[in-house]
Amino acid sequence: MLLVMGHNRESEDVLGALAAYYDLPAVSLRNALYPLNVHEPTANFLWNQTFADTHPGDAGHKTLADLAVHLIQETALGLVRYPISEREVLQRDEPLPPPMYEGNFPPPTPSCLKGPNLRDLMVSAEGWTWANEGSTTRPRWGFVATAPGSDLLLRLDTRNPHAGEGGVKVVWTVPVLLHYLKSYNTAMGSVLLRCEGGCSCTKHTLDGWHEEMVSQTSMALIHTSRMNNATTCDLGISVLEETRTEGHKFKISGVVVGVGYDLSGTYDHKYWRIPEEA
Repeated sequence: MLLVMGHNRESEDVLGALAAYYDLPAVSLRNALYPLNVHEPTANFLWNQTFADTHPGDAGHKTLADLAVHLIQETALGLVRYPISEREVLQRDEPLPPPMYEGNFPPPTPSCLKGPNLRDLMVSAEGWTWANEGSTTRPRWGFVATAPGSDLLLRLDTRNPHAGEGGVKVVWTVPVLLHYLKSYNTAMGSVLLRCEGGCSCTKHTLDGWHEEMVSQTSMALIHTSRMNNATTCDLGISVLEETRTEGHKFKISGVVVGVGYDLSGTYDHKYWRIPEEA
């Protein structure tokens, strides 16, 4: 398995630890370019020539390709000199070690719902429209509202068909990742998020505006709790009157339901922003 690392310090550290923990071969763009920027600055390999922002640009991706090819070539040559043994072949079928983060097991029935699958979750939509803000070839579907008081209700399936079978424990907490648009656009607004109909959670506010000059999908981690063996969870999203801009636009583009996932193992990535409590 090949793990390609980037320049961002936080990502580099986390991915490097992950590669070491699982003993994965890895290449690091940061390590490859560091001496060519700090010790002996070299044209065509400088940070501003290889990175567009925190991500590699065209030149950076070419360098990454060279690193990947070199790793594969060195691995092939090594196998010629020292062929793989029967014992090593058997190691391929050994189980993985426990998760690096305690409790961070994959959900038995992961559910990432976007596009038509997201639309099918709708129970009611007052003031919200289902719209494609992209193109036919590059669609960007989602629920969009522009007026205060607009209310959207999504019904999530929280059933775990494997609970109680084969050692799979019953989990009463279900993490939900709500995908929403954050933008510098002066029309963006805020919403109040609530849980009802089979689950509970702390009410939260989500703000669709930020100062960064980018428009991107952000993810809000919502800790929900199942109630009375319920099999569904209703997620309500209401557009607030309060706004930091000239408008009230808000867009929901997806939702991830981690049924069977232990919240003690939840790791908050920088874009998994836990919204402020209302």
